[in-house]
Amino acid sequence: MKTETEIGMRLKEAREYIGMSQETAASQLGLARASLSAIENGRRKLTAAELSKICGLYGVRAESLLGQGDTNSDDATTQSILRTSKELGQGDREQLLRFAEFLKNAGAPRKDTD
Repeated sequence: MKTETEIGMRLKEAREYIGMSQETAASQLGLARASLSAIENGRRKLTAAELSKICGLYGVRAESLLGQGDTNSDDATTQSILRTSKELGQGDREQLLRFAEFLKNAGAPRKDTD
């Protein structure tokens, strides 16, 4: 299990990735902004109910926020995509998200047979 600080960093990155302010996120989660800030800074533990709400609001899986699952080279690729996408405008990030969802739902890539 990751520390509260590591989980908080992931939460903050996920929130910032979708371009949501801390104030807006806290309001939609039914939390005080100070509470969300404390969670993101690792000063307050996250409840299971809060984690569930955050996953729904941010559109992410709990495993990714908790740092569970695969920790292989895909993490480097994911981090590179996240860093690059932060430089995009909101419309471009939305288009990138739609494309990523398309790829996810398309299934395994086809193998070329020459």
